[in-house]
Parts: sequence; structure tokens; C-alpha cells
Amino acid sequence: MKILLVRPKLPMQDFKLYPPYSLVTLASYIDPSNDIQIVDYQAGQTLSDSNFTPDLVALTTFNSQLTETDKIAQEASKIWKNVKKVAGGAGVTSNSDYASQILPNVDTLVAGDGEDFMVNLESMSHRTDRIIHCPRFDLGQHKRPLWNLIDYKRYVKTVGLAVETSRGCPFNCIWCTAHLVTGKKWRPRIPESVVEELSELKERYNCCLFYFTDDNATVDPKRWERLMQLIIDARLNIEIQVPEGIQAHHLTYDALVLMKKAGFRMITIGAESGSQRVLDDVICKGGLKVEQIAYVVKTAREIGLEVNCFFVIGTVGETLDEAKETVEFAQKLRKLGAYSCMVRNAIPIQGTRMFKIAKEKGYLTVSEDKMSDLKFLHSNQHFLKTPEWNPEDIMKLVEIARKQDANHILTDKKWHLVKQGSKRLITSPRSTFKRAWQILKESI
Repeated sequence: MKILLVRPKLPMQDFKLYPPYSLVTLASYIDPSNDIQIVDYQAGQTLSDSNFTPDLVALTTFNSQLTETDKIAQEASKIWKNVKKVAGGAGVTSNSDYASQILPNVDTLVAGDGEDFMVNLESMSHRTDRIIHCPRFDLGQHKRPLWNLIDYKRYVKTVGLAVETSRGCPFNCIWCTAHLVTGKKWRPRIPESVVEELSELKERYNCCLFYFTDDNATVDPKRWERLMQLIIDARLNIEIQVPEGIQAHHLTYDALVLMKKAGFRMITIGAESGSQRVLDDVICKGGLKVEQIAYVVKTAREIGLEVNCFFVIGTVGETLDEAKETVEFAQKLRKLGAYSCMVRNAIPIQGTRMFKIAKEKGYLTVSEDKMSDLKFLHSNQHFLKTPEWNPEDIMKLVEIARKQDANHILTDKKWHLVKQGSKRLITSPRSTFKRAWQILKESI
């Protein structure tokens, strides 16, 4: 059997180029007797880059890629008549009924974890079900991704290689799809297995930059600290990031110290709100306290970790004063040492609690079909209107926070340059003055 795995492009092209991790992972569960190729539209590839005629085209998709995914499926049918097309991923799993409407050119939708489908590909690919629901996967059976199927070097240069240490999120945040996609049951890998994989990847691909794909990596603080200690003991000398963010109430002083030693240079905190009531009663953030956020930001910076925080305002159930409170709290965190505090407006994504509430109460300001258009949703507009505030109120606050963040980052960079220059002046005064004189002559 010849299988073509495809990742569609994103509607917005200013994102970092992350590798198609879900595809190289799923490929490892396909019987090796099959021929497998990967086409990554985000890396500039198209179906024409495939050098065989596939029996099956399998596409992974987010909510924002549903329309693009259907176009690729339609194109595949034109190139290879009668080819079987399946689609899975977050866009299908979070709301399979809605995805079914947006993907008329796809034969089968795979909701849930895709490993089971790939393991039983021969029988699964002949099923006539419109939607196949797959069970949650046991990460104890985790296999190494087939990185050799892609040009991994182009990704290593930008963000590094991905490693999954856990799957699932026990939280039920009002605007988040994570628990819908990977489940509310948190499923961790044993730390030893993760360290073994990191070691293998570094040796095989000469890679020293990694990111963890976890939705919520630190659910078990003791397990997280053990993982950090094992990485330190292995002397891997690598850099690690967690792009999806880390929960502040899972981080102790000891954990932050271990993270720094293990290879973290920067951490991202999912702070979400500066209002305790919003964290508790609106977002349902699992007991997170604003005091804990402030403590982690201050402590991490003192340890030598760059700290970035992200917040969301304009959530259904939030008052305008509470949204202002978040903007003020973000400014406080910058003064405590946060490098950046990004404040964005809440986006009503299909399948989330917020979308359901907004639809029921008539808070949506655009038609439902627009909710799958990420480029539209990020067009500097707010698509919710409640009795508490208008969309314009929220976007004014977002703009204020954006300017505050930009000014803070610029000031931080200038201060960093001053410190560097002062250090060079002390250690190498002659070369520093020589360079300054050269710059002065060139400017005259």
C-alpha cells in the first residue's frame, strides 16, 4: 500500500515553521512494508512533490485548516482518480460533526488519537463509516517518530525537533480545545523513556534544540522535577522549550532551578487573567492564583530564565473592569521581570464551552461558518458582544496592552545592549573605544 501523509498550510504565514510532528509520529505506527511519503504544505510542498501514486491520502488538520484541507482532498481526487482520502487531527477530533460539513471531499474522518487507525490501516481504510472514533492511545507503547521521512534539517534550524512527554489536559478552560482533542485524562510517559529519546535524537541528528509538544507538561510536579533531574544527570547539554506554556501553580522554586540546569532558557506561562474571579469562575483554571503567577515570574527571572506570559480578555462571563484588571496585571508582571506579556482577545473556537455559550446567548457577532477561518479571526477584531462590553472595548484594551508590551521589550533590549557595552568596556577598553571611534567616523 502507498500512503501519502499531508499537512495543509496555515492561513497565516507568520508563524514559526514547526515540523509536522503528528505525521512523522503516526508514520511510525504504519506497517513498514507500506510505502510512506510526507508532503508538508507549510514547508512549501504540494501534492506534485509526491513521486508515487498513493492508495491513501491522509491529512492532518486544525480548525483553522479545514477549508484548506478540503481543497487538497479535492485536488487529490483530480490527480489520482478514486484515491481514498481520510482526515484527522485537532480540527476533526474537537468537533467531528462540524468538520464533516466542511470536508465534503474527504471520504473518512478519524476522530481521536490516530495511532490505532494507523496500526490497523489495512482494515480501517476499507471501512465505509463517515466518522471513525479511535480510542485514546497508551503512551507506554510510544514509538520513535520517523524523522527520516522529512527534511528535518530545515526545522532544526528554526525550532528544533519535537518530543511528546505527555498527552491530555485535565483542565476545561472555557476557550480551549486541548481537552477536546487529547482528552481530559492526562497520560504521561515515564521520564526515563523521554530522556532516552532526547539522547538518541541528539546523537542521530546532531540536534541540541528541542520542544515538548505537551498541552500540559507539568500536571504532576514531582514527575516533572524527576524528568528535569534525569536530563541534568544525562549531561545532554541541550535547550528545551514548551511552546504551549506551563502552569504557574505547578512550578516551585526547586522546579525552576532544575529547569534552568536541564536546558531551559525561556519559559512561557499560561497566566490567562489578572482577575482571580475570572480564573476561578469563568476560565476554570484549576486553582491557579494570581499570586502564584507573580511569584513564578519574579523567581524565574532571578534564576536567569526569560519569562513570557500570555493572557486572554473578552471572555464570555468577564466584566470590562476585570479585562482592565488583566491589562494592569500584565504591566505589573513586566515590572517584576517578565520579558513579554501578550494580551489577546478571546476567540470563539468551534466545540469550546465559550463558543457554545456565545451561540446559545446570541453573543456571536459573525456567522458560525467564519469560526474556521483563522486569518479572519486574527483580523484585529473581536467577534463577541455581551451585556458587559462591546467588541470595540476589548480591542482598545488589546491595543493598549500591545503597545505596553512593545515598549517594554524595546526598553529591555536597550538596557541589555547597555549592559553588554559596559561589560566590554571593562574587559576590553581598547577594542571598545576603537570600535566606537570607527562607528563615529562612518556616521560623519
